[in-house]
Amino acid sequence: MVSYLGFFTERFALKLSDPGDYLDIVGRGARAVEDIAGRGYVRVGRQALAFQAALPVGGLAGEAVADETQKLAQLVRLMHEMPFQLDALHTPEPVLTLATRVLLANLLAGANGKIGKGARPALGIDDRSLEAWRFDARSDGPHMLVIGPPGSGKTTTLRSLALALAHSYPPEQVALVLVDFQQRFFRYGGQYTLGDLPHVLAVLSQAEELEAFVENLKAETESLAGQERSIFVLIDNYDTFTDEVRISRTALPNLGVLARERGTDGLHFVIAGSPDTARSPDELRRQVTMPRLGLALESAELVSTLNGRVPRGLAEMELPDGRGFVVKAGQTSMVQIATPYDDDERPEASLDTWVQRIQAQFPNHKAAWHSISSTQNKPEGKPVEVISAAPGDQKPKAIQSIRSRKQAQANSSQITPQPRTIASRRD
Repeated sequence: MVSYLGFFTERFALKLSDPGDYLDIVGRGARAVEDIAGRGYVRVGRQALAFQAALPVGGLAGEAVADETQKLAQLVRLMHEMPFQLDALHTPEPVLTLATRVLLANLLAGANGKIGKGARPALGIDDRSLEAWRFDARSDGPHMLVIGPPGSGKTTTLRSLALALAHSYPPEQVALVLVDFQQRFFRYGGQYTLGDLPHVLAVLSQAEELEAFVENLKAETESLAGQERSIFVLIDNYDTFTDEVRISRTALPNLGVLARERGTDGLHFVIAGSPDTARSPDELRRQVTMPRLGLALESAELVSTLNGRVPRGLAEMELPDGRGFVVKAGQTSMVQIATPYDDDERPEASLDTWVQRIQAQFPNHKAAWHSISSTQNKPEGKPVEVISAAPGDQKPKAIQSIRSRKQAQANSSQITPQPRTIASRRD
């Protein structure tokens, strides 16, 4: 039988039924212990020395010994009285654990968003430090992939990121583009939408909007280099997004080029989708995963998809809503992503409150694209090659119909957002 006693450097032995066992525990010299509570041996070097442990409760010399029930009651009373008897006694620090629910409002109230260069929004709580975990796009990114099974909180994560950015930074420093062909990301069923945030340049919900968007984004990013300004493109339901845009031969390649060429200048893509998103063959996905920064939600098994590892114990645990694993260059840490909902049963009310609050924080502000024609007067930046179909290529009929419908807007660089079906209110 394997003995583990060698791992214990401090050894104490109270009265044992077999005195021969003292030799193995505390060394030579130990004899049978008298029948006295707290009497035993301690190992010092290789010798056994007798010791008497102090008793927490009990009668004084000559008094009758209380029974076990009386001793326990006396111990409880002393534990309650002691802090009041000793002025120098301080209450020990509690052992804190990672919360299973973190409110975005509380997180941002205790976190200074304007730390260091660029946008570093607080997005959750880190399990190791129990402090705010920040998405540092310039240092850790410039892009990030969010994956998880259905219902794991991907949309909530993107909403929290958009609101954290809009709350912590002015529209002159941070601009947002919201993309979701299912529209649930920004149209949440309230009286407002996330598109009403003053930081939002555009919301995209149809493939027909992509060509104009790519041109606007190209023109906008030509002046990002050397500035303290960032553009975040947040794409939800990436699986649906890629299926819809396959009719265009140039949209995803062009976005991939911009992600590669302008990422260090301040253009950041955050895409959210199913675990299959990590294996999507398109150029944009390849550029987003190039920095090896990802967030796996709800399932520790997905960490391996991001080339990370988690302890076996965590891999078998049932995780609460919002729990995820950040993988950065192969290193994994557990986080609790903050939720923007004060009441999970009424998320639209909480999101409306957020939009109103941020609008009041930045009144008379609304982000807008710079005119494409005005880019000639902008500071020179690194040229970006935008991919075009070769002349003479036969375009699919879908592309031809798209372009014919947009002929009337050929001289405009603005993306016309889709009209909302929900009534708006301005209080």
